[in-house]
Amino acid sequence: MYILLLIVFSADITGCGKYGEAGGIAHQDQVVAIDGGSDQIAPAEGQESGSGQIAPAEGQESGSGQIAPAECQESGSGQSASAEGQNASESQGDSSSLQNSTTDLESDTGETPDNSGSTALNDVEDEQITPVPVSPEMNIEDWIMTHSLEEKIAQMFIVTPEAIGGDTALAAAGPELEQGIVKYPVGGFIYFAHNLQSPVQTSGMLDTTKDYYTSNGFIPPFISVDEEGGTVARIANNPAFGVANMGPMMNVGATGDVNVAAYAGTYLSAYLKSLGFNMDMAPVADVYTNPSNTVIGNRAFGSDPYLVAEMVVAEMAAMRAGGVIPVVKHFPGHGATEADSHYGYASTASTLDELLACELVPFDSAVRSGCQCIMAGHISAPNVTGSEVPATLSSYMLTSVLRNRLGFRGVIITDAMNMGAVTNQYDSATAAILSINAGADVILMPVDFYAAYNGVLQAVNSGVISEERINESVRRILELKKNFII
Repeated sequence: MYILLLIVFSADITGCGKYGEAGGIAHQDQVVAIDGGSDQIAPAEGQESGSGQIAPAEGQESGSGQIAPAECQESGSGQSASAEGQNASESQGDSSSLQNSTTDLESDTGETPDNSGSTALNDVEDEQITPVPVSPEMNIEDWIMTHSLEEKIAQMFIVTPEAIGGDTALAAAGPELEQGIVKYPVGGFIYFAHNLQSPVQTSGMLDTTKDYYTSNGFIPPFISVDEEGGTVARIANNPAFGVANMGPMMNVGATGDVNVAAYAGTYLSAYLKSLGFNMDMAPVADVYTNPSNTVIGNRAFGSDPYLVAEMVVAEMAAMRAGGVIPVVKHFPGHGATEADSHYGYASTASTLDELLACELVPFDSAVRSGCQCIMAGHISAPNVTGSEVPATLSSYMLTSVLRNRLGFRGVIITDAMNMGAVTNQYDSATAAILSINAGADVILMPVDFYAAYNGVLQAVNSGVISEERINESVRRILELKKNFII
């Protein structure tokens, strides 16, 4: 039974000023009671049954889910400036590796590219990884020192089950998936709408997948999904699950009440955990400041960075308490961009000081509040780095800013590497190598997993990536897994 009380307020969100100082909460608007006696959630009074949406705040157009954004700062001319303390070699080194690649794109509709054109399995050494039993008392350093380079690299990938399971629309875990796991015990899987048909089917598929890992002596996998609420909700948008959609997070942000964001985290983690998921690609920490933005919109909590920060921290903490790993996204912020990185190049014109004053505020708060996992977006910041390299491949953004400036010590996951911002310029192997050398720990959904895996393996063997760099990421991944799922 899931019970959630959502209080929706009208809000006057006024950009990058601390909310409550300029503008802020106007008045209480209405109460939405959600009662889940039979896994069904009753709609609010005046809300059409089955819509699964939180009623909009007063003054907001019903159904639009949008609150007019405010400008965080003047974006300036958008001309590229040299990066603070940035070595020019990053731009030159990254751009020299540009390669063209075409692919179907991952999108928020849950459509997944067909991996049938992936690198053939016979291009990979036909050698199974020898498992070693895993226990909660395992010593991470011992594991790193006693396991093969191949198994350590496999930990650094989260893929769709189809990527190693040999099916274009996998909805059950079968022998082919187990064979793929035995050969490539990847760090985890991400599931989309076409994989998820009903509670019984989903629980059975996920439990069987986990059993393949434990029965073969491998580290348990991350079992992840995009479940934000609103338009991005693989479970709640499927009536077969009988779970009401939380609605867009902008409505939650409009309440100005961190308890509502905490309820959202508790609610989402409760039904995800019950199905067998242990990781959610949420909450969204983007600050929605550009009215032309098409990719974030009402997925964000709002346009005030301090309000967004408090909402993100509250949802993150509640989700973690519910036994699900929250992945705060999309560093360094997708709310001010105009382009959609699913389809091509997306950038922010902000300088580092401007990012620190606005888009990075929620990420900084999340890090200070014990955030353990952040997703890096395919967003370039030419006025910060001096290049058009996306953050996922930029050592300045991931290491100098996120690790050193913000002090993040957890796991960095890339956004899906089958998105146009990456595939239009890089092949799977090149993108994975650049991302790991930039500071990423987990490569999410490369177009061609086998090419990416083998590319990283060859890069280590040739000295392009050091094995200690691999060990650093595996250490962080295993720490996270030991805290949550081992």
